Amino acid sequence: MSDSNNQPKDQKGSKFALGAILGAVAGVLFAPKKGSETRSELKSRAEETERDVKDQTISARRKAEVAGKELRQTSARVTDKVKKAIYAGKDAASAEMKGTKEELESTKESVKDSIKSDES
Repeated sequence: MSDSNNQPKDQKGSKFALGAILGAVAGVLFAPKKGSETRSELKSRAEETERDVKDQTISARRKAEVAGKELRQTSARVTDKVKKAIYAGKDAASAEMKGTKEELESTKESVKDSIKSDES
């Protein structure tokens, strides 16, 4: 037996809607009314349920569109930040390499000068 608390929200909503529909149909079918009244009431409730489902679908679609737009915007912002960090890292590495190269050249010249002075 599964725990209903672990079910996604949309599954719980679907099960609730199905239960409500089945309960309404059973109530209408077992109510002491004429067949024509029962059919009319079933048709009315079916139309109402159809409208509710369409409204919920439209609402869910709108929420998904908003969430998608927010996700795309967030993704773009994060991508820009990452690119900036990468470029900053490249620039820093280039500057460090240039400084290291200059330091090596300076050390190389010092060593050459030292060797020349020892030879003289």
